[in-house]
Amino acid sequence: MNAKELRIGNLVSDINTGDNVQVDIKIIQSIMNGKTNYKPIDLNDEWFKKFGFSKEHFGYYYENIYEFSVLASRNNAYIVRWGNQVLAGAEPIRYVHELQNIFYALKGIDIPMKRLYKNIMSQALSSFA
Repeated sequence: MNAKELRIGNLVSDINTGDNVQVDIKIIQSIMNGKTNYKPIDLNDEWFKKFGFSKEHFGYYYENIYEFSVLASRNNAYIVRWGNQVLAGAEPIRYVHELQNIFYALKGIDIPMKRLYKNIMSQALSSFA
């Protein structure tokens, strides 16, 4: 994973703890300095649900199937469809931070995190039980 791929607020996995953490300037600097304490999070059904996507026959869509959809591709990768157009020539996305970045680039907003924070908090609280 390259630091240039990340935005502050993206989610990555901390290799040492196994926790999913939000990228901040310290994480970006750590990656730029060659430390490999973080890895990308694989995109899967669970993450699409956490971000509020709905499942469709060929993939997932966000709010309106005709606006922003993600189509299943080969090798656990996804192709983004914006309106009626598949983003031709774009690399398939495989990781959570890539979905976060393309969503922001196309819609101009971050994927709402309310459900995600709730899930992270419930996981943290359950680890203390």
